[in-house]
Amino acid sequence: IQAAWRLPFLPAVFGSNLSQVMSLQHESHPSLLVPRIIVYACDGVLACDGFKTEGVFRIPADHTKLQEIIGAVNEGVYADWE
Repeated sequence: IQAAWRLPFLPAVFGSNLSQVMSLQHESHPSLLVPRIIVYACDGVLACDGFKTEGVFRIPADHTKLQEIIGAVNEGVYADWE
């Protein structure tokens, strides 16, 4: 509940345009030339052997888990991939 209450007041990665995302991450990652979420998503695909799995991009994500990840990333938390 606390996280949901804070979200409207935090700058978010999801729902922002590219310029806003790059501006948000500039302080924490000034040398990163792409949005951090891109690096994070690619690392996740690699960590889960996604490039060896047929159809990995055709299977929809678990909605609850996806919302958890979106909320965490919008709060600046990029957790390790399970």
